[in-house]
Amino acid sequence: MHGPESAVPLKRTRPRRWWRIFQFSLRTLLILTTLAAVGCWWYLQPKVFVEELAGGSLKLRRQVRERGQNEFVIRSTTPDGLVNIGTWQLRDERGDGLASGRYASDQPHGFWKFYHPNGRKAAEGQMFHGLRVGVWKTWDEEGRRESEVTYAIMRQPAAVPALPLFQPLKNRPLVGNTIPVVGMIGTLGTMPPVAAMLLGGLPGTMGGAPGLVSLRHGPAKAWHASGQLKETGDYRYDRRDGPWKFFDEQGRVVKEGEYRRGLREGTWKVFDPVSREMDTVDFIGDRPRAEHEQLIAQLQAELASGQIERQVAAMDRLEQLGTHGLPHLTIALADSQGEIKLLALRRIDRLSMIPRMAGDSTPSVVDLEAIGRIERLIDSDDERIARLALLIVYRETADRRDALFPRLIESIRQSPDGEWAFQALAMVWTTDVAHRPAVFNELAEAIDRWSRDDYSWYAHPWLLTDWFFVKPSKSSDIDELLCSAMKSERASVRRLAIQWIARLAVWNQEVTKQADGTQLIYFPVPEQFREAVQAARSDADDRVRKIADRIEGAAAGKKAK
Repeated sequence: MHGPESAVPLKRTRPRRWWRIFQFSLRTLLILTTLAAVGCWWYLQPKVFVEELAGGSLKLRRQVRERGQNEFVIRSTTPDGLVNIGTWQLRDERGDGLASGRYASDQPHGFWKFYHPNGRKAAEGQMFHGLRVGVWKTWDEEGRRESEVTYAIMRQPAAVPALPLFQPLKNRPLVGNTIPVVGMIGTLGTMPPVAAMLLGGLPGTMGGAPGLVSLRHGPAKAWHASGQLKETGDYRYDRRDGPWKFFDEQGRVVKEGEYRRGLREGTWKVFDPVSREMDTVDFIGDRPRAEHEQLIAQLQAELASGQIERQVAAMDRLEQLGTHGLPHLTIALADSQGEIKLLALRRIDRLSMIPRMAGDSTPSVVDLEAIGRIERLIDSDDERIARLALLIVYRETADRRDALFPRLIESIRQSPDGEWAFQALAMVWTTDVAHRPAVFNELAEAIDRWSRDDYSWYAHPWLLTDWFFVKPSKSSDIDELLCSAMKSERASVRRLAIQWIARLAVWNQEVTKQADGTQLIYFPVPEQFREAVQAARSDADDRVRKIADRIEGAAAGKKAK
């Protein structure tokens, strides 16, 4: 019999098996996985590089990696062999921030901010591979908003060479080419001195891919210091275009009207401070009509003076008037001396290209009477006048191109001016799609001639492809043209085609991170050209074979630290 104090027998437990030490709960597994991921992220982060600039008054902190031996970087901003990648911060001697943002493949990419010396924000906006995009906002030193401007990335017009692209990359200052350019409505205003220095330069040409620029394109606004709206309207290809309104500090409209390519045109309403009423003013080429007509009468008298200095000065003023000066420049083509005709013709050529450079779809701004006068110069004894007249008539009269094409090509072949010949081929390429295959073949032969005679910048195949906007695109006619060119009997045509395809492979650059901290860089050949590249490895021309082998090697990937 057992009493209440009787002992209860204890249950005997089994000993813990040895293999159970490897079992984890789900919570433990998640914690360990997270710690491993954080550790890998920390280990694979780019190195942090800190340096002092401007005699120690500026401190730059950036994430970098070493550039691979065979790595291709578009317009590198670091001449020290390092590639900016990740965060980028610039501070003054007190440690206050002046600029901050991120880099990708050595180009500003992502959201950027700039600050005044007093610590207030000066500007902010998005960068896309070195070019501004979207809405950029600016503020003054008191924190009051100044402007909002919309930017867009566009292609460089073929008629205008992107000269900064051909300048050497060596010995370039680090900071001046590293900070993105911030455009505003008007001047930099009250931007801090250091930021104003860093933000200076050619608008839209810093960074980015060759052949692309960042331009003001879209809605824009500016404000008075009081906070009242100051002006509002749209930019188109970096110029005011369309309806704009301007306000005083009380919010009243003081000016409103239409801009065309940056110039006031048509009827404007302007506030008269005396009558306190809105007057109407008729503008032509950014001048009131009466002032414009008076100026035209003056310039016509100068053109008829017969004195070369006065005639040249008058033609310069007419060119400044834009398309309004075109009809009056054609007058100088009638009875002038040869040099005056040539100078007038060059100005007509530049002015007739303005709408195309601005993206206008207008067929031509040169009237039929002017075309007739220019056409009579095609048979001029002066070859310079004859070549330029032929080029203008070809560009401005689409219905005449088939008949004029053989003569234009022969003129390009005979021209001693390689740069002009190249620009002429570029013009035909962009304006006449039907003749592109023939232009491609002619360009290939021209490259051989230029390379033998004078290896100028326009003879470099890779720069040529940037001029002709060879970028990965959905344009099937380019794909068909290149595939057909790879089967050409002429080695020069096959060489240009394989170089063109190599450029496209560079545009397709892919980078993958490896576990050992290195990066594997690929330049994959677009799918539609892979068969042609494989066949080119056994081409009869040695240069074609070498380029094809290099493309295949680049597609296989190369490691870079």
